[in-house]
Amino acid sequence: MLTPEAIPTVKTTEPETYHTVAEIGQLLRKSSSWVYREFRDYPGVVRSGKHRPGKRSYVTVLISEDVLRRWVRDHTAPGPAEKSPL
Repeated sequence: MLTPEAIPTVKTTEPETYHTVAEIGQLLRKSSSWVYREFRDYPGVVRSGKHRPGKRSYVTVLISEDVLRRWVRDHTAPGPAEKSPL
């Protein structure tokens, strides 16, 4: 049985890369509004902005490459010859 302690910790000196909703939309060939709806409540997505009661909230959503990979893995059905997309 795999336990969290058995997973090796990877330390990197490179900063994590984040992408905007528009960049992910171009990559996935989807609209920005579709990407925003898909990722707004997804775990690990960085949201920055204020909630203003009675007014529209402006929120910046940043999606890391790790979160994008996890989303692709979670939303891709494996084919007959493959077990996992990533």
